[in-house]
Amino acid sequence: MSTRERLLFKLIVLAGMRVSEVFGLRRGRVIPSETLKTAMGSDNLMVRHIRPRLKIVRLGWVDYRVMRRTHLSLRQEINVDPKLVADQQGHGVDTNQNV
Repeated sequence: MSTRERLLFKLIVLAGMRVSEVFGLRRGRVIPSETLKTAMGSDNLMVRHIRPRLKIVRLGWVDYRVMRRTHLSLRQEINVDPKLVADQQGHGVDTNQNV
């Protein structure tokens, strides 16, 4: 996995960004694909780079929503202020605290 793919993965899991937010980021004009002529698609990232690695550890069922939820769970596990987590996720505090 290249630096580009690792960065996108970390923005989703560690920063808790939505896929649309990550792929909406711009440096120059686009998050470039391998050809540097078109934008990289979220489906291509998942199918070509993330899912094969997840399958190795028997997590082939994981999708972007699960990764975003993982971010939330990790923050709650280390007792990050619920208001901060809610702000990062773009939710109200009650949305993040509902079980």
